[in-house]
Amino acid sequence: MKKYPLLTASGLLIILCGIILWQMQGYTQGVFSYPLDDTFIHMSIAKNLALNGTWGINAGTFSSTSSSPLYTLLLALFFKAGWFPDMLPFCLNLLFGLLTLHAANRLLAYCGIADGHRLWILAAAVLLTPIPVLVFSGMEHMLHCWIVLQLMLHTLQLLAGNGNIKKAATVAILGALAVMARFESLFLAGAIVLLLVYYRHWAKAGLLLLVSLLPVSLFGWWSIQQGGYFFPNSVLLKGSNLSGGIQQLKASAQEILVFKLMYGNNTLANLFNPKFAPTGASSLSGTTLLRLIILLPVLALFTGSQKEAASPLRKIQHLAFIVVTGAVMHLAFASVGWLYRYEAYLLLLGILTAGAFTALQYQHIKNWFSAQWLPGKFMLALLIFFIATPFLLRAVSAGAMLLPASRNIYEQQYQMGAFLRQHYHHTSIAVNDIGAVSYYGNNQIIDLWGLGDNEVAGNRLRHAYTPDYLHQLTQNRHARIAIVYEEWFEPELLNRWTKIATWQIRDNVICGGDTVTFYAIDPAEASALRDHLQAFSRQLPPRVIVKFYN
Repeated sequence: MKKYPLLTASGLLIILCGIILWQMQGYTQGVFSYPLDDTFIHMSIAKNLALNGTWGINAGTFSSTSSSPLYTLLLALFFKAGWFPDMLPFCLNLLFGLLTLHAANRLLAYCGIADGHRLWILAAAVLLTPIPVLVFSGMEHMLHCWIVLQLMLHTLQLLAGNGNIKKAATVAILGALAVMARFESLFLAGAIVLLLVYYRHWAKAGLLLLVSLLPVSLFGWWSIQQGGYFFPNSVLLKGSNLSGGIQQLKASAQEILVFKLMYGNNTLANLFNPKFAPTGASSLSGTTLLRLIILLPVLALFTGSQKEAASPLRKIQHLAFIVVTGAVMHLAFASVGWLYRYEAYLLLLGILTAGAFTALQYQHIKNWFSAQWLPGKFMLALLIFFIATPFLLRAVSAGAMLLPASRNIYEQQYQMGAFLRQHYHHTSIAVNDIGAVSYYGNNQIIDLWGLGDNEVAGNRLRHAYTPDYLHQLTQNRHARIAIVYEEWFEPELLNRWTKIATWQIRDNVICGGDTVTFYAIDPAEASALRDHLQAFSRQLPPRVIVKFYN
C-alpha cells in the first residue's frame, strides 16, 4: 500500500492547523483558546480525578458530567503524571487526527480503492468533516473518529469471512471503546449487530451487543452508587425526552418522527411559533445528515450487487448500511450541531463511504455520464448540487466559526476563570457555564444548569426546577456570588440578588449569551465584588464592554 495519499492528507491537516494556530494569535491576544467551554469541563474532571480521586468538577463531590469517560480518563493520565499544559487536549486531538487519517486510509485500501482515489477521498474528509475544527475543539471527537474507523475496518473483515473468535473479540472490544468515547456509538454497534444477525452469526452478534453495553452498564451502575444517574447529566439533559406521561410521549414522537427525521432538527418546530420564527430554520448539521441518509442508500442500491461478502462492493455496502442506520438513530435520539461536532463521526464515515462507492464505479460513472444527453447531465448536476451543498456549507460555516468562537471563549469564559482565580479562590460560586470557571478557579461550583450538579439535574428532570429552589440551593451551599446569563433565569430568582456588573462580548457565535452578569448573592459581598470587578476590568480584553450598576 503506497503511502503518498496518507502523507499528503496528513500534510494538508498539519498545514491547515498551523495556519489556524497562527491566525488565532490575532484573535486572542496571543493566548491559545478553545472554541468551546466544554473542553475545560473534561480538563476540570481530569484534574480532580488525578489530584484527589474525584469524578466531578468539584473536589470531593461526584457528578456525572462527562459524556466521554474514555477521553476524560486519558486526560487524567497526563495530569496524574504532572503534565498540565492548557494545549494538551489540542495536541492529543492533532495526534488522533493523524491516526484517524491513517485508519481511513487503511479502510479505503481494504475496500479496494486505488491510491489516486484514496488521495482525494482523504482530502475531502479533512476539509468536509472538517477535521481541523475538531482538532481545535480539544474535545473527544477525534479520539472517537479514530476508534470508530478501527471498528469499521475490523467489522468488514469479520463480515468478509475472517470470522474467528479473535476477530469477533476485537470487534467487541472496539465497540466497547467507541461507546466509552461517545455513547452515540451504541447506534453503530446496533447496526453491526443487525448485520451479524442477518448473516446468522448469532454468537458474534451477542458478544458485540454484550461487550458494547458493558461500559455503559458499569459506568451507569457506578454513577448510581455515587448518587448520580445511569447516564451522564449531559446526555439526560440534551437528548430527546422520552419520559413524562402520554402527552410528553406524543410530543417526543412528533419531535423525532417529524422535526428530526423529516427536517433534520427539532428547531424547525419553532417555525410554527411566531416568537421564535426568525431562528427556527433547520440546522445545517441535521440537513447534512439527511442528505447522507438519502445518498448512501441510492449509491448502495444502484451500483450493482455482488453477493460475496469479501467483494469490494459488498464491503462498501455493509459500511453504507451501518452509517445510514447509525445516522437515523442519531438524528432520532441524539443531538447535532454545536460547532458541528456531535455528528462528525457519521459525516466522516459518510464521506469515506460515498467516496469509496464513487471511486469503485468511477469508470462506469464516467462512461454513463458521457453517454447522457445534455438535459440529463443538467439534471444530474442539479442532483449533485442538492446533495452536496449542505456538506460544503457546513464545512465553510464550521471553519468560519472557529476563530470567532475561540475569541468568544477567551473574552468571556477564560476571563471569568481568571477573575475567580485572582479574587475568589476556594469560594462557593453559582454559575451556569462550568468549564473554564471550574478548571481555572478552584472554587466550589454550584452549577445552576445541572450539567455538573446531580441535584440540580434531578430537579430539572423532575420539573421541580423553580426560582425558589435555586435560591434556596445557593443559600444552603453558602454561595457568595453568581455569574450567569440573565436570560436563562427567571426575574423572580435574580431580583433576590444584588446586581453589580455585566461583561458583554461582541460578535458572539458560540457562548450561551453575549453578556454575563455578576451578582452578589450575599448582600455583604456587594461592595467587595464591585471593588474586585473594577480592579480586574483593567486587564480585560479591549473588546469586552463593562457596565456597573448601583
